Amino acid sequence: MPTICELKIQLKNKGIKGYSNLNKSGLEKLLATGKKEKIEPKKPEPKKPVPKPAMKKAKLKIVEPKPEPKKEPKPKKEPKPKKEKPQKSQIDNKSLATLERIEEKLENVVADKSVTPAERERAKKQLALYRAAIDKKLGLK
Repeated sequence: MPTICELKIQLKNKGIKGYSNLNKSGLEKLLATGKKEKIEPKKPEPKKPVPKPAMKKAKLKIVEPKPEPKKEPKPKKEPKPKKEKPQKSQIDNKSLATLERIEEKLENVVADKSVTPAERERAKKQLALYRAAIDKKLGLK
């Protein structure tokens, strides 16, 4: 009894085509007859349309918005005063290198022409404080 591979080789040698999808019995029949049996695929049955359920009409209710209760205004809190000057303890805790970097930045602010006069005055005051702290660290005063 020949194997599937042997049957395929024999079909190839005879020049018969269309055997790649066949099983062993199909290959044997094709080799014996030389013709491929036409097997018509089963046609799928047409699908029956499924009736859609009837849609109910929605009843619209008119809802009037409820009046919102009036909120009492919250009492305004007094704003906290802004810290304009750094406290001396904050300046004294900084290293000399840090004080010099801040001094350089404040000098740039004072020299900058795009700065508002109020910012310039504030920078001058802080610059005086930082210079005094630098002098204190260096032991000049």
